[in-house]
Amino acid sequence: MGIELSFWTILFIYFLVLIIFRKITNDWMAVILTSIVIGACFYFYSFIFIFTSSILCVLLLNSKKLKSIYIVVLLLFFIFYKSILVHSNFHNLSLSYFLFNIIGLLVDSSKVKYKKINSVQVLARLLFLPALIQGPILKIKEFNLKSKKGSFYLEDINNGGVLFLWGLYKYYVVSYFFNSIFYSFYESGVSGLYVLLLGFLFFIDVYLKFSSSIDMVIGLSRCVGIHLPLNFHGRVYFSNTRIKFWSGWNLTLNNWFKNYFLLYFFESKRQSTIKLMVIPTCFLIGLWHGFSNNFILWGLLNGILIFIELKIKIRYPVKKKYNLLFVINQLVLNSFLFLILLNDFDLVLSILDSNQISVPSFHFNFYLFFGVNILLADIVEKSFSNKGFISFFSKKTSWFKYIFTLFLISQLLIFFFRFNITNTAITFYDKF
Repeated sequence: MGIELSFWTILFIYFLVLIIFRKITNDWMAVILTSIVIGACFYFYSFIFIFTSSILCVLLLNSKKLKSIYIVVLLLFFIFYKSILVHSNFHNLSLSYFLFNIIGLLVDSSKVKYKKINSVQVLARLLFLPALIQGPILKIKEFNLKSKKGSFYLEDINNGGVLFLWGLYKYYVVSYFFNSIFYSFYESGVSGLYVLLLGFLFFIDVYLKFSSSIDMVIGLSRCVGIHLPLNFHGRVYFSNTRIKFWSGWNLTLNNWFKNYFLLYFFESKRQSTIKLMVIPTCFLIGLWHGFSNNFILWGLLNGILIFIELKIKIRYPVKKKYNLLFVINQLVLNSFLFLILLNDFDLVLSILDSNQISVPSFHFNFYLFFGVNILLADIVEKSFSNKGFISFFSKKTSWFKYIFTLFLISQLLIFFFRFNITNTAITFYDKF
């Protein structure tokens, strides 16, 4: 049950309805009412579970015994969901984000009494649909409404709107090149070391699709005064160690496993034990993505590589004269690891075969248009790096903001009029 629309259409409808509700009621209640309306319309089955679970969570926040039982029940349901329900109607709304949100909240409440926290605020945080669909994973203190009832700050609208455009630009304009080349290679067949090129293209495409989706959620949320945490650090694709890569990739998920598994159970142990437990932590991160061999192997290999770096005590930051060598090493590793995520082990083994590739015959203008945009996108990512896009953009002069906004709009218009985005290449990522 539920109306079938694209995620982006639902996202726009959600924020339009939220704006209306914020004119007639208080901010937190507006979030709850909007989530109920949109959830019931588009995600009926999964939202019933989310709503009832959230109500139970609020009621059990200060009941230590029942809360512990509830956490166990939620973990068991997560396993059931990932192994059996993942292809059912429950999967039209990602319960993985929700379950980790609610478990984190229950664990935190064991350390801090939540009697002084508004239960309406807790419920609003748990039911905030955009973050449940795409992330990031939220803590109470990371979900803030900055504007007053029915009002919005112009600065938030400007910064959030441009961040949304930046995400849209990355999702379509920048990623289309990598997506198209990847799909052409994948269909025509490659072997030998060229397979690593296929893995590299897939790695960059996943980064662009994932990070841009988060950018759009954070940007639209900022427009209505909701401030969400960063989930990526800029240029994570040029990380020079595994540790640095995971310090910039899917931050809220990694912090969740760090706080609620690794440090929660092993913080009092020796450093050598904590280092070793990085491997099962990454194994669990793999399982979170999916109960399949490719995700399990991907998680284990990441854990082993991080453990090796911790044991041999790689100096961080890496000396400048060795940085390029380390970056190339990580690019090769990411290319191989993301090949595993494709779940095509015959393709991985074909690395051992003789080199073979069929170069796609795209027009020169194709390479020129996307080459310029990829270069400019990387320059922008380098500019805001660890600061975050909004922090970078808000400090720029007015003329820069106007020119940058017009550039994003112009490139999006050129792309939508010039390229056929219904091409199979643009939808291939959805299979992942």
